[in-house]
Amino acid sequence: MQGDGMQIHPHDEEWMDRWWERVNVRQPVRDLRSNRPDLTRLDLTHTAITQEGVEELSDALKANTSLLNLKLGNCNLGDETTSKVAGALHANTTLMKLDLRSNEIEADGAAALGAMMAANVRLVELSLRANSIPAAGAQGLSLGLASSRSITRLDLSSNRVGSSGATALAGALRACPSLSDLALGRNHIGDSGAAQLAAAASARAAGGGGG
Repeated sequence: MQGDGMQIHPHDEEWMDRWWERVNVRQPVRDLRSNRPDLTRLDLTHTAITQEGVEELSDALKANTSLLNLKLGNCNLGDETTSKVAGALHANTTLMKLDLRSNEIEADGAAALGAMMAANVRLVELSLRANSIPAAGAQGLSLGLASSRSITRLDLSSNRVGSSGATALAGALRACPSLSDLALGRNHIGDSGAAQLAAAASARAAGGGGG
């Protein structure tokens, strides 16, 4: 179905749900601010969030105590916007899952997320797959990851981590006892990076993480 330049797919419920979310972004933000207890999951995937919307979302996340799962995949956030969201989550004590896949995040955004992981005591899963995080970004993430005591799963697949980035992550893997799942597929880590990660995993298994 097509009208007024917009294509409508009446039998695609997922597409219709996504279209509804795109035109009603402000209502979920208001719900976050009011700490509505039944709002534990917010999916804004594929939503074109304006700068004003990002500011409102970040402010709401700072004080929210009900949201457990936030999905912001494919929102074209970039480094600056990602850094604002990360900053808002420093003191958040309830969010457990954060999905930021496919957002053109590079080194600065990754570093901001690393700082957030070091400060946040609740987050257990972070998806950063299909971004543009280079070795420098992986190093920034590693600094925060090494200090985290809550993160259990980090998905960095399909980025640009490379061998040196994998080496930095291997060091963080040794230092972060909570991390049990690190996804690094399609990152061109090479034999050297793979060897460092394998050594870190072996050290963890042997109980010698700092060695």
